[in-house]
Amino acid sequence: MPYFDERTLQLLNNKQFYSDLINAETRVQALLEACSAEIRAALEPLFPEDSPLLKSAAKTTRGNNFLGYPWTIIDFPRKFESEGFMALRILCLRGHCFSITLHLSGETFKYYADRILSRKDEIPSNYFISTNADEWMHIIDEKNYRNMNNPDIDFEKELETTSYLKIAHKIPFEEAESLPQQAAETARILFEILR
Repeated sequence: MPYFDERTLQLLNNKQFYSDLINAETRVQALLEACSAEIRAALEPLFPEDSPLLKSAAKTTRGNNFLGYPWTIIDFPRKFESEGFMALRILCLRGHCFSITLHLSGETFKYYADRILSRKDEIPSNYFISTNADEWMHIIDEKNYRNMNNPDIDFEKELETTSYLKIAHKIPFEEAESLPQQAAETARILFEILR
């Protein structure tokens, strides 16, 4: 079996493809940074000026293979501690969509679980809740998430049987221009619930 078939050779020789890929990544990075600025502005009225959440810097990570797809994430605000963490995570998963996810884990999740349960009706019905046992599954599909308006969701049971919670808002790439505003509104809604 040859190492390179015709398709692989075409791809390896396609300079425009790689130029376009770098251009797309630069644009994604700029968009995610704009999102973190809008989120900060939306959360400033909710938190004291010296809040550790608002003082945390946005953190960007990227990779080339999440279940076969390249990805870029920006976390802001974020609070990572050994016993648990909180992050508002915006993910650009190529081939899928953007998602804005509030991710709570460990002791941080336990701290907020009752508050979230008592205010679950304030979560927009078009958002999703993670239902996969693996908290690192980020693809919003029927295996990993359920829509908040799904009548089969027993929200209380979901919170009792897990050590983490992810509430996600799915945004198609075609709505990229409005992503910073949608990120700010999602942050305002979810962090208002946590207050």
